[in-house]
Amino acid sequence: MAATNEAILERLKKLDLLDPMNEKINDISNSLGEMNKEIKENKQNISALKTQVMEYKKENDTLLSKIQFFEQHSKRKNIIIYNIEEKETGWRELRLLLDGFFRELLKIEIDMNLIEGIYRIGKRYGTSPRPLRVVFADMNTKNEVISSTRNLRGTKISISQDYTEPEREKRRTLLSYRRKLMDSGIPVKIKGFSLLVNGKLSTLAELEEQYGNIESKKRNRETPPKKEEKKKREDGSSTAA
Repeated sequence: MAATNEAILERLKKLDLLDPMNEKINDISNSLGEMNKEIKENKQNISALKTQVMEYKKENDTLLSKIQFFEQHSKRKNIIIYNIEEKETGWRELRLLLDGFFRELLKIEIDMNLIEGIYRIGKRYGTSPRPLRVVFADMNTKNEVISSTRNLRGTKISISQDYTEPEREKRRTLLSYRRKLMDSGIPVKIKGFSLLVNGKLSTLAELEEQYGNIESKKRNRETPPKKEEKKKREDGSSTAA
């Protein structure tokens, strides 16, 4: 009987030792439950934030598209003239310079009342003239000037469209593809924002798929196009692009 009582007491002692351990286990279990709950809530919050970020991105893309559209719209009646002398001291002299440029070099008569704006672009460095932006009142007058650029052959002066920065980047990339293909003996012309390769128009995406990625050489906005781009315009490959 004494042995039985001792065994019972021994078991009770062990149970007493297990109680604190059970409490700790319960505490750990409760903590894990709280952590799992927090993790679940965090996942929900992250998912909501991702959705919000996507919505902001869509809104940003929409706004960017609108800005680019309005910028393109505002520039559609503009041209940029490179390497035209810069010695004017005021707007009146600049107007006379442009009028003389139309008459003497382009060999056309332009009503100066159809010119809404004339101004130089950027800061002047050294003796090189800054580009001249001309804003026309209508597209017909602008197109008449563009179609007369063939008369600039043999001069340092060149004319380009007033492209937006994304448009200029596309044109630079097209020029890079054009150089690459011409070096391979393939006849190429730039038409707007596509490339005419062997009589077939190809977009940038199609060119990239067929010929791989190609780096465009970024030109300073205040420097004129290179001779090959100027010659390309004179040959009629980019007129009214």
